[in-house]
Amino acid sequence: MAFVLLIGSGLLTFSFATLLNMKPEFQAENILSVRVSLPNSRYKDDNSANNFFAGLRERLQTIPGVRTLGLTSLLPFSGEGNASLVTLVGRALGPGQKPPVPATNACDSGYLSAMKIPILRGRGISGF
Repeated sequence: MAFVLLIGSGLLTFSFATLLNMKPEFQAENILSVRVSLPNSRYKDDNSANNFFAGLRERLQTIPGVRTLGLTSLLPFSGEGNASLVTLVGRALGPGQKPPVPATNACDSGYLSAMKIPILRGRGISGF
């Protein structure tokens, strides 16, 4: 039993050291994040929420010292997640089969540049 605990603690220490030395693919310095939750009673549809965030973006860009601005539904390493069920028309699930639940994250056109995330292939994001 002691041997199993010794091996387990060694693996945990190794994993923790690996995490400490991991370099994220974004710049975390000089980043300010703010959580905004919109009440469903006032913002009942996507259009009203999008209008709010467009106005927020315009107001935030006028603050002295703001160089880049990006909006996202989830911050990296936040431990949170968004998910949506996916169903295919005309394709029923088999007995005991669960529908796929992909993780989703929305961000606007300024997010990648604000976080200094390089685009390795393809094109940038346009719109929100």
